Amino acid sequence: MRRPFRLALLPLVLALALGGCAVHLTPKSEPHAQGQTPESLNALTSAAEAYRAGDYDRAADLFLALSLVSSDPVLSRKALYGLACSKLALAESDEDMAEALDVWKRWASLAPDNPDIEDPRLLSPLLPRLAPDGEDSRETVRSMEKEMNRLRARLKEKSQDLDALKSQLDALEQLHKEITIRKQDIN
Repeated sequence: MRRPFRLALLPLVLALALGGCAVHLTPKSEPHAQGQTPESLNALTSAAEAYRAGDYDRAADLFLALSLVSSDPVLSRKALYGLACSKLALAESDEDMAEALDVWKRWASLAPDNPDIEDPRLLSPLLPRLAPDGEDSRETVRSMEKEMNRLRARLKEKSQDLDALKSQLDALEQLHKEITIRKQDIN
């Protein structure tokens, strides 16, 4: 049952991947190339700000548009990276995650090797492992639901036991009161 462990690591890896997105999307990190206009840099900045604000839908739209229209390969690659990070943040299903991983792979194939900066591509082997993969994840969910049902049944049983004990305690207290009253009558 290795999947729950993987699912537990998902927030950590996504935080690392998504945190890296915010750092690497800053337009100032590389000198202006010929195709980088102030408008395209503003568009990249707007997309990165939407991403940092948690508006991943808007960020994905902006990154996608910029990756498609930019004539500058560096800017287009940065936009593709932002799109991959946005899609990873938005992924809610197997299909969403598969699409996000495809965009990530496209970006990774274009990213330059630069030993002077952190390389987010180091996360590439980890991302597919964390993605739910069909039957395995459904089996995990079924197993968790089964355990929840078992725990609910035990909780119901314990609640019934508690109610029975309260009833017995009430009966004993009533008996004690009656005995105390009878003792007082005798004395």
